[in-house]
Order: sequence, then structure tokens, then C-alpha cells
Amino acid sequence: MSQWLTLFQKEILEMWRNFKWIWVPITFILLGVSKPITTYYTPQIIKSFGDLPEGAVIDIPTPSAAEVFIQALSQYSTLGVLIIVLSTMGIIAAERKSGCRNDFSKTCFLLILCYS
Repeated sequence: MSQWLTLFQKEILEMWRNFKWIWVPITFILLGVSKPITTYYTPQIIKSFGDLPEGAVIDIPTPSAAEVFIQALSQYSTLGVLIIVLSTMGIIAAERKSGCRNDFSKTCFLLILCYS
């Protein structure tokens, strides 16, 4: 258990030094805010960049709050997982470069990556 606690404290300190406490939440906030804004302005974007022929009508209904919420959650399931994978790739690369991973068991190392 002390091995796990030591590695967990090390990973928390590394995240603090790399500003992951700042950029990961900001990224998720921007990801959540961008979908409702994009959905709201989609008709104006299509009108300004469309170059539609005469008589073409694109009627996009205003989505309800539940629809926008579901769309935002679907973004979190795709892009959110990508953000988490990319942030943990840096942790694994730093561990392999420094050679610290050889001091601990493989199970303990994977547990720390899951919890951090």
C-alpha cells in the first residue's frame, strides 16, 4: 500500500507541475460550451457560407435543451477520451524516459495511471 501511495503522490505532484490541473478542466469546459454555441449559430453559418441555389430552403429547428445536452455528452465520450489518453501518454513517456517504472510492480504502476 505504501508503494501505491508513493506513486500516487508522485503523479499528483507531476500533474501539478505540468499544469494539468488547469488545462484539462479548461479543455473540458470549452468542449462543453462549444456545442450549444455551434448549434445555436448553425443556421447563420449555413446562410453566410452556403452559396445555395435560388429557392433552396434549409429549415433547421431550434434544438431543445435536452438535445443540446445529449450532443455535448456525446462529444465528451469521443473527444474527452482522446484528451485523457493524450494526457496519460505524456505520463507514460516520462516514466519510460526516466526509468522510474522499473522500481515498482507493473500492477501498481497501472493502478496509479488509472487513478491519476
